[in-house]
Amino acid sequence: MQILVVWLSGNGPKLVNELDDQQLGILFTEHFRKMFPQMEGIELPNKIIRTKWLEDELFCGSYSFITPEASQLSDDPFSLLAAPIFIGDKLRVMFAGEGTHSEMFQTTIGAMMSGKREAERLAKYLDFEEENE
Repeated sequence: MQILVVWLSGNGPKLVNELDDQQLGILFTEHFRKMFPQMEGIELPNKIIRTKWLEDELFCGSYSFITPEASQLSDDPFSLLAAPIFIGDKLRVMFAGEGTHSEMFQTTIGAMMSGKREAERLAKYLDFEEENE
């Protein structure tokens, strides 16, 4: 079995989203045949599994990115986004998600790891609060 994973950028996701699976299979097969003319027998895919990321109401085709200005900051912009908000000494708001992980941004694992980070931060804060009551 062979598996091909494709990540698209620019207008690619929008264009691909408008194609049905058969059209998409033909498009990619033709593209690979042109890219690799020395390889004979590139066949149409048996199955296509894909997400419709642009139609997902929780994502709307978005993910984090760092602007050129943010990349010039002396502090890590992802860490700045992850900084919790305190009012006085009370923890009020915490942030998690792939856009708050400095090394694994734009990934599901980064989102999961940031959630774990914030759960640990909250547990530590609650332990501290309990000790000081």
